[in-house]
Amino acid sequence: MFPFPSPNKTMMFSKPFTFSKPLKSCLRPKEPIRNKWKSERQRARGIRDLRNLSDKLFERKYRLPRPVFYELLGKITPVLKKLGAGGGGKRGVPPELRLALTLRWLAGGSYLEGITEYDFDPSLFYKESGILWPCVYAINEVLGLYFPDSERELEELADTYRQWDPTGQFHGTVLAMDGLVVRTRKPHENETDTIKSYSNRKDCWAVVCLAGCDGNLKFHYWATLPGSANDSFSWDVSPLKPMLDRKELNARFHIIGDEAFTNGEQLCTPWSGRAGVLSDDKDAYNYYLSYQRQCIERAFARLVGRWGILWRPLQCSLEKWEAVTLVVAKLHNLCIDHGCGDIPPFSDGQINDFKAGSDSDAVILNENDKEELEKKNRHAGKAAAGGSRRFRITQALDSLGYYRPVFSKYSKTAD
Repeated sequence: MFPFPSPNKTMMFSKPFTFSKPLKSCLRPKEPIRNKWKSERQRARGIRDLRNLSDKLFERKYRLPRPVFYELLGKITPVLKKLGAGGGGKRGVPPELRLALTLRWLAGGSYLEGITEYDFDPSLFYKESGILWPCVYAINEVLGLYFPDSERELEELADTYRQWDPTGQFHGTVLAMDGLVVRTRKPHENETDTIKSYSNRKDCWAVVCLAGCDGNLKFHYWATLPGSANDSFSWDVSPLKPMLDRKELNARFHIIGDEAFTNGEQLCTPWSGRAGVLSDDKDAYNYYLSYQRQCIERAFARLVGRWGILWRPLQCSLEKWEAVTLVVAKLHNLCIDHGCGDIPPFSDGQINDFKAGSDSDAVILNENDKEELEKKNRHAGKAAAGGSRRFRITQALDSLGYYRPVFSKYSKTAD
């Protein structure tokens, strides 16, 4: 009567039913199937759109003028192939698109721009062998940043500071030194055993970049240290300090810095004290020294203004922080070499991104503990202060009648 077997009949299954896959995987929603032909067409379209951008919008988006972009592309392409990230193929990322996405990320853009527009696997962007890091390593390999050791190159550095030396008494300056605070997220416990060493006195987690630039704002020294390091400590562990101690730098040249550094024969720092308290000759020395020393502060402002990755705390892994700060410094130098100006706005009335879209305190200069600084200056001794280049330049300025301008005195008093 009924089409179904009765309970006492033999069932249709001779063995218990089992899933061919775990039940959990069967219940998981399926990921969308990526059409490799569609992805390839999207990436080809992305390259066409990249090439069709106006020169003004291209530089604003990727922070490099078009000719500089393709010059850099030609340099890094062989390195990308050596790293196994040369692009090409049906599933590869073309080097042109890879460089564009990397520069866009360094300019402050989100990785999601490339993921959604060109149909990339989200995990591919930050993967060690993915889109971003091979390109960052390639740029760091092909672009140099070093302190020269030949007389000709040192003389070229000194010549860049002539425009910032109205007295003619500071000739021989080859570097202006200072520290930049680059904010980061808090390090994880599995990244370092010394998490507190990345806590900066500016009330943030950070790394400190000790840098030196020439009179054209081009960096020739760059070192990245944990955020708790002040400028004094950063200089003490710098390879430049033992070079000066061993007098390996020609006596005609010197480096300048702020009061965080210890004055010496080839390291010129300001006299301690404020304008209005110091004698006129020492005050004049401090004024004309700061005339040259502002180059490093302007270099930091140009660097942070162009590369928006520095506007917010770095979110990548701790081991990448040094590579990121170094690559933006090298790209900054590339822009200086090609005479790149400020980032062009979309329209004449638009406010610059750096002023409108970021913290006003994005450029944070590193500081020293005042008590530690006073103690260090006391240990420097009168011999270093009296018999140094600083003392001779101070005397020369006084004998030639150079003093702090009146307008500067008023501004200092107002402070």
